[in-house]
Amino acid sequence: MAGDLQLSTNQRIMGGSTARRSVVLVGAFVGAFLLAWLAVVAVFLSFKRGESSNVAVVPSAKDGVFADAVSVTRSGTVLSVAHHTLLNPSTSDFMLFVWFKLRSEMAPEERSTFLGKYDPKRENPEGYALALIGGADGVRPHVYWQNRPGKGRWFAFASTHIIPDRWYLMAVTFRAGRYLGVHIAPQDPEASPEVLGGYDLDGEVIPASSANLSIGAFKRSQFRGEVGPFGIFQDIDISKDASTILKRIARDPSYASEPVEERQVALWASPIEDLGPLHLTIGD
Repeated sequence: MAGDLQLSTNQRIMGGSTARRSVVLVGAFVGAFLLAWLAVVAVFLSFKRGESSNVAVVPSAKDGVFADAVSVTRSGTVLSVAHHTLLNPSTSDFMLFVWFKLRSEMAPEERSTFLGKYDPKRENPEGYALALIGGADGVRPHVYWQNRPGKGRWFAFASTHIIPDRWYLMAVTFRAGRYLGVHIAPQDPEASPEVLGGYDLDGEVIPASSANLSIGAFKRSQFRGEVGPFGIFQDIDISKDASTILKRIARDPSYASEPVEERQVALWASPIEDLGPLHLTIGD
């Protein structure tokens, strides 16, 4: 009887030990599985971040012009400025400027959209964008300019010669709520902006997109190169001051050159930081 009791007690003790070992083993297995799963998730997220981010700051030693320039090496958005109503044109005079540098000569019919404030996932979206089109006679800027009702389109401007690996300032102007124009100038102490034409939109096409202002290679864009500072001026007198403003920027690209009054600066991106008074958020 006593032996049977001892045996039963030993069996219970052994059973309890076995159960505890089973619990420990199950817990260890579950813990190992969770750790492995978290590791896979971390690797996946890291890959996705690397896949979606194309930002590469170009060292200032490369050409000594723009320390914060970014490189566009593949399709996708490189920089994105948070939406603000002052990034959209209005009935007052509006100027958008951007510095860019091509990595190589553009082939005929090659299309490179590299700046836009619109939703590229939508068909005929409201907003604006800037592209370069290669041709036998040089490079022709195209400006997308469309409002919510669908009025507007891509507007082609005169061709110009753009030398690879050299910085150029391009500006889109919108005067009196109806006149759309494009200017270009190389970065040079003696630069003078070249007017590449204009359109009279008859006051009917004023984009008001709620999308962010983005830099990069949109959709099937083949843009490859660098993008430097870019920005937007509002409430300036384009007919009187456009040439002076652009000449000052082309000859001295720094924010310290003060080409306009601070109240007229809606955006001045370095390009990775907004140096203007609104200090808009810029990310990738």
